[in-house]
Amino acid sequence: MDRVKEPSAPSDPEAAEESGKTRIQARNEARILDAAQEVFAERGFRGATVDAIAAKAGMSKPNLHYYFKRKSDLYVAVLRRTLDIWLEPFAELDPEGEPEVELRRYIARKLEMSRLYPDASRVFANEMLQGAPQLRGYLANDLRELVDRKAEVIRHWIERGALAEDEAVPGRVERAGGGGGIVVAGGERTGALKGGEGERGERGLRAAGDGDEGIAATDQL
Repeated sequence: MDRVKEPSAPSDPEAAEESGKTRIQARNEARILDAAQEVFAERGFRGATVDAIAAKAGMSKPNLHYYFKRKSDLYVAVLRRTLDIWLEPFAELDPEGEPEVELRRYIARKLEMSRLYPDASRVFANEMLQGAPQLRGYLANDLRELVDRKAEVIRHWIERGALAEDEAVPGRVERAGGGGGIVVAGGERTGALKGGEGERGERGLRAAGDGDEGIAATDQL
């Protein structure tokens, strides 16, 4: 099976200009990140070497160091790029949309991303299994701010009657509906899609309100 090309950093002139990089710098950085992502996915952070990444990228080690001084800088850049891609559909949740439509679209896009970008998924999963030592600051600050903003979307759905408040264990992902369904949990309050199992048959939907645990989602089919 042909290897699926995973996402690269912007290399078009406008994106390069906005990031303060020349087109050549943007292309080279994207090439390095693509190579690093593949090596980190295969060997993990400890097993990966700058020499192996440089060889995979088809450039010299000194040239690579022009863009990234340390292996840890490169590793964090790979993780941050993955998060930027993965958080895009999360950031697009529409407070005026229908919860079931919005959450199903979000989950479908996340599942598609995991399928298209297996190396990125593997690197990120390994980081999480280690306790996120390289991403802890970002998760506690930048990502927390985004989760807090999207918790407001959930609260708005509850306030306008699209979701009904319900009790759930904070941070727990639960199953809803008789035969499966979409589940979102992670706060002190949750919302259950009006209709639930009785009116919507075998599928149900639950969505987090607020709290410290953030938002998680799964589609059990």
